Amino acid sequence: MVRALRKVIELAQPGSEYYDNAQNLIGVMEQSMRENDGAGLEAFINGQDEFDPKYEPAIIDKKRNLLDVIVQEDDPNLLKTFSRDELIEMLSMPGSG
Repeated sequence: MVRALRKVIELAQPGSEYYDNAQNLIGVMEQSMRENDGAGLEAFINGQDEFDPKYEPAIIDKKRNLLDVIVQEDDPNLLKTFSRDELIEMLSMPGSG
């Protein structure tokens, strides 16, 4: 998310709503990280870059297993495609959990 916000700052016109919002969000994130973790955004981003990829398959498997529990197939030959927002909406529907 930080990288995306930095890209907005890079591409948006200074003083525009997008630019100002991105600047504000980065500032809030920086302050929160420093208060809670003692490290700033640069340390966080560097830590992400150094993340050990050997754990990635396990993380992906856990996400797939979670998806299998949450989204039941009606037909094994039917592929369901929906956005993140649609998934959040489905999970927040009454009776969904």
